[in-house]
Amino acid sequence: MPTLLAVLASTALINAALGLFVYLTRPGRPQNRQFFMFTLNLSVWAGCVGLIVSGNNIALAGWLIRAASYVSVLIPITFYMLCLSIEGKGESTGMLLRHTRLLLILSQVAGLLCFTPYFLTSVTIASPTPGAVPIPIAEYGPAFPLYNLYFPLALGWIITHFARHLRRTSGICRNELHFVLLGMGTFLLIGLTTNVLLPALTGNSSTQPYGPLGILAMNAVVAYGMVTRKIMEVAVLLRRITAYALLTSYLLLLYMGLNFSLHWTMDGLGFACGEWPQMLSALAVAFSLAPAHGRMQRLANLLFINIKTIDVGNMVQRVGNTLQSISTVDELLTQFTEIVSNTLGTDRVAVLLSDEVDFVEVHPCLPESTPVHIISGSPLAKGLRLRSSPLVLDTLKRRRLSPLMAESVESLERLQAEAAVGIYFKGRLNGIMLLGPRLSGRFYGAAEEEALQIVCNEFAVSLENAKLFTETSNSRIYNDILLDSLGSGVVAADRDHNITTFNRDAARLLRMPSSRLVGRSVDALPDALARTLKETLATGQRCQSEDISIVLETGDRVHLRIAASVFNSHTGETSGALIVFHDVTNLKGLQDQIRRSDRLASMGTLSAGMAHEIKNPLVTIKTFTQLLPERYSDHDFRENFVSLVSQEVKRIDSLVNQLLTFSRPSKPELAPMRMHSVLDESLNLVQQQFTNRKVSIERDYRCKDDGVMGDADLLSQAFVNFFLNAEDAMETGGVLHVTTSIVQNRHSVLRRNGNGNGNGVGNGNGHHRGATMVIRIQDTGCGIGDDDLDRIFDPFFTTKSDGTGLGLAVAHGIIEEQGGAISVESRRGDGTAFVIDFPMSSPEKRG
Repeated sequence: MPTLLAVLASTALINAALGLFVYLTRPGRPQNRQFFMFTLNLSVWAGCVGLIVSGNNIALAGWLIRAASYVSVLIPITFYMLCLSIEGKGESTGMLLRHTRLLLILSQVAGLLCFTPYFLTSVTIASPTPGAVPIPIAEYGPAFPLYNLYFPLALGWIITHFARHLRRTSGICRNELHFVLLGMGTFLLIGLTTNVLLPALTGNSSTQPYGPLGILAMNAVVAYGMVTRKIMEVAVLLRRITAYALLTSYLLLLYMGLNFSLHWTMDGLGFACGEWPQMLSALAVAFSLAPAHGRMQRLANLLFINIKTIDVGNMVQRVGNTLQSISTVDELLTQFTEIVSNTLGTDRVAVLLSDEVDFVEVHPCLPESTPVHIISGSPLAKGLRLRSSPLVLDTLKRRRLSPLMAESVESLERLQAEAAVGIYFKGRLNGIMLLGPRLSGRFYGAAEEEALQIVCNEFAVSLENAKLFTETSNSRIYNDILLDSLGSGVVAADRDHNITTFNRDAARLLRMPSSRLVGRSVDALPDALARTLKETLATGQRCQSEDISIVLETGDRVHLRIAASVFNSHTGETSGALIVFHDVTNLKGLQDQIRRSDRLASMGTLSAGMAHEIKNPLVTIKTFTQLLPERYSDHDFRENFVSLVSQEVKRIDSLVNQLLTFSRPSKPELAPMRMHSVLDESLNLVQQQFTNRKVSIERDYRCKDDGVMGDADLLSQAFVNFFLNAEDAMETGGVLHVTTSIVQNRHSVLRRNGNGNGNGVGNGNGHHRGATMVIRIQDTGCGIGDDDLDRIFDPFFTTKSDGTGLGLAVAHGIIEEQGGAISVESRRGDGTAFVIDFPMSSPEKRG
C-alpha cells in the first residue's frame, strides 16, 4: 500500500506541475490552457484516490469515493476539449463547451448519479487480500452500471470524433494530435503491462500499484509535443526511439553474450577469469557502437519505410553538387528554389536579397506581381539577425513571445508565409527565403529547419561566387569592348615578356593578327615597341608621349606616339607592362608642313624686323652722306658726321651679332656645375638695378643636390634675360621669387594663365624620364596679356619702346639646346612665372 500511495501522490503532484509548466510557456494559447485543465483533473482524481486508500474513516471514505467518481466523469470531457483546442475549434473555454455540450450533458447525468443513494450503498474497512493493509471497500448500488455505461459511450464518442478530426487537420495541429494519440498508446501500454500482462505472467499483482504512472507518461508525451522547440513528427520520433531501442538491445545482448562466452571458455580451460571478461566485453561494445548505430538506423528506416522524411545529408549534397556547377545568379536562383520546392513539397519559394536599404524579391520575378519588399529594420529581419536560425510560424505560435517575435509572427502572416530562413554570409544577413505551406499538409519540423539553414548557408556562398563571376564576366566584356573602341593600339605583356593583350586597333595599326601574337614573346613586335616594353618592365619607369618610327612587315614606315607603364598585383608586385600607341604619321606630316610654314612666317617676320631695325640707322647715314659734299668744309658737320655714322654702324653691327646669336647660337660646352651658384651669380649681376627699382629678391632653394651638366656662362646669360624682363615688369617695385625643387618622372605640361593652356618648348620628346630640377622665376609685376603670351619667344616681338625682342628668344634657345624646357604662367595684373625644367645628371657624370 505505501507504494500505491507514493505513486498516486507523485502522479498528482507531477501532473499538476507539468500542466502548470505547459500553461506558463504561453498562457494565451488555448491548447496550453486546456492541457492544464486536463492534467489538473487527473491530479485531483489521483489525489482523491490516494486519500481513499490512506484513510480509515468510513464517512470520509464514502464522500471521497463519490468525489473521485464525479471527477473521473470529467476526464473524458477535458480530454475531448484538449483535442478540440489543438484542432483550433475554440479560442475560449465557453466556445469549447458549446462544441461538447452533448457529451457534457451526458457526463453531468453520470456525475449526479454519484451523489445518489443508488450509486454507493455502503463502505467497509477491510483488507483486499489476506495480510494486506485494510482499506475502504465500497458496495455499489443499482445506479453503478448506468454510471459505468457512460465511459464506453464517452470513449466511443471521443474516438469517432478524434479519428475524423485527425483526417481533417494538417501541419502542427495534426502533429500535436499524433502526440496525443502516442500518449494514449503509452498509457495503455503501461497500464496493460503493469495490471494485466505482468500479473498474468508472474502470478503476482505487485506491479499493479505502478499503473497510474502511465498517466504521467501520457502527459509527458503530450506536453513534449506541445511545447518542445525542436518540433518533430511522431513517426520520426518513433523511428528514432526504435533505432536507439534496437541499438541498446543489440549492445546489451553483445555484452552479455561475450561476457558469458568468455567466462564459460576460461572456466573450461581452468583459467582464473578475474575482470578480463567484463573488460573485453566492454571494449567490444565500444568498438561496435558506431557501426551498430548506423545499422540500427537503417533497420529502423526499413521498419518505418512509408514515412517520408528529409535526409539532411542527401539534401545538402544535392544542393552543393548542383550549385557548384552554376555560374550565373539567375540560373542559381532557379535551380536552388526548385531543389527546395521539390524536396519540401511547397509551391511557393521566394528569395529576397539585400540592396543595402531593404530586402527585395528577386525570385520569382513575375511580370503581373509586385515584388515583395522587407525593410532592413523590420521586425522579421531583426528577428532573423537575432536568432540566426529559421523563423517558423507554427513553432513561434507555441511559445511565449517577445514583442519583436510577436511582430515577426504578424509579418509572416501578412506575407502568407509559413517560414522565413536567413541567408547569411560572413555573419551578415544578405537575404531572406520565404516558404509557403507544404502541399502535404505537414509542418516544418526540426529536421526541415536544420536542412533549410544548412542549404541557405551553402546558397549564400554560391550566390557570392555567382555575383563575383557575373561581375568578372561583365568587367571582361566591358574591358574587351573598351579596348576595341579606344582607337589606340594596346599591347600588354606579363613579367616573362609574353604578350597577354593585343587589341583590335593594335592589329590594325601594326598589320599583325592578334591570334599570331597573344602568348608569344614581345620580341615578335617591332623592335621599338619590344624595346620599350622590356625597358618599362626592367626599370618600372613610366613612358609618356614618346614619338617613335617603325617599319612594318609590309615595308611601310609609320610614326607612333606611345605611352608605357607597369601594372601591379594586389600585393604590389609587378605583374606586367602595358603600352598604348596611336598612329601620328599624318599628324607628323602636318607638323612638318606647319614647321615649314612657321619657318617661312618666321623668315618674313625676321626680314621685316631686320629691315625695320637696319633702316633707321641707314636713313641717318644716307642723310649725312648726301649732305657731306655740300658741307664737307664745315668742321662741326664733319665731326657730327663721323660720330653719328660710327654710332649707327655700331648699332647695325650689334643687331647683326644678336641675329647671329639667335640664328646660330653658340654650341654649349656641357660640364659639371652647380645650378644654385649660377643663379646666385646671375642675381648678383642685376642686384644693383633691382635695388634701384626697389625690387627685393627671395630665394627658396629646395634642391639638396643641385648638380647638373650644363654651360654655366650660357645659362647665366639666359637667367639674366629672365631677371631683366622681370625687372621691367615691376616698374614700381615688387618681389622676385626664385625657387628650385626636384621632381621624379616629371612630364612637362605647358601652362598658361594657370588654367592648363600655355606656351613653351620641351626637350624634343615632351617629357623627362628620371629626376628633373624645376626652376621657377616668378615676379609680382603687371603680367602678360593672353594675346601676347603665345608670342613672347618670337624674335623681334617686344612690348618695350627700346627693346629688340631677341632676349627671350635667345634665352629660349639656350635652355632648349641644353635639354631643358620652358613654360610660362601669367595673368594680367598677377605677375609672370617662367618654369624651367632641367634634367638632372647622374652622380657618375658629375664626377
